[in-house]
Amino acid sequence: LSITCVGNLVTATNKSNQKLENVFVYYRVLHTDGNYLGGITYVIDFGTLEPGQSVEKLAGHFSAEKARIVRSIMQHYLIRK
Repeated sequence: LSITCVGNLVTATNKSNQKLENVFVYYRVLHTDGNYLGGITYVIDFGTLEPGQSVEKLAGHFSAEKARIVRSIMQHYLIRK
């Protein structure tokens, strides 16, 4: 999973050859002193990403200059032949 950020646009790209389901990216806003502002963690739901697929989401509180991705989670399933 690759996550890129430009302004308040966050893009998640499935770099694997497996379908990824329930993809969530968590981010927090930084204060000017470099500490996280309050206890709020925001979540972006990217849903299901097929292999190679990219999905862009606008995140209202996100700014590439003032926020940091703190976690991403997903489910993937092995394809058995």
